[in-house]
Amino acid sequence: MKQEYSDIANYFQDLARKHKEIKEFKRYELDELLSNAMFACYPALVLEGFDFDFSGSSPDNVLKNRTGGFNIVIPCNINNAEERTQTLDHLETIGDQFIMKIAKDKKERHPLLTTFDLSSIEGIHFANPAHGIVFCRYTFTLRTKIVEDLSVWE
Repeated sequence: MKQEYSDIANYFQDLARKHKEIKEFKRYELDELLSNAMFACYPALVLEGFDFDFSGSSPDNVLKNRTGGFNIVIPCNINNAEERTQTLDHLETIGDQFIMKIAKDKKERHPLLTTFDLSSIEGIHFANPAHGIVFCRYTFTLRTKIVEDLSVWE
């Protein structure tokens, strides 16, 4: 299956809509989350853009590797250690729910996730003291075979 950024964004927007707790879906880059991201409702799911590179051992097996991430965002008084700890625990719980849903969709052969490698997922906590939010960022890689289209050449 050809994989576009819009396919990934639509998939995550659909996940956000279906999750009973997520109240808002946004598309921001990490630097925006750390500086000026604004939200109307929480918790929020934020999808980042994807970097990509290519790999393959032969011309007939070229893979596009898209690396990106999603973030779960919640407001928090980060100066209150107990509140911050409880909020980070809650963020991880929601993030784990998303990972398990992605794993379920992969098992059910969702076309976007056929080459999704669960072992590529990494998570890290962040805080934006200026906006009073904390978030858990999950990064991962999606791999797809590039479909050859020679019709564009003379």
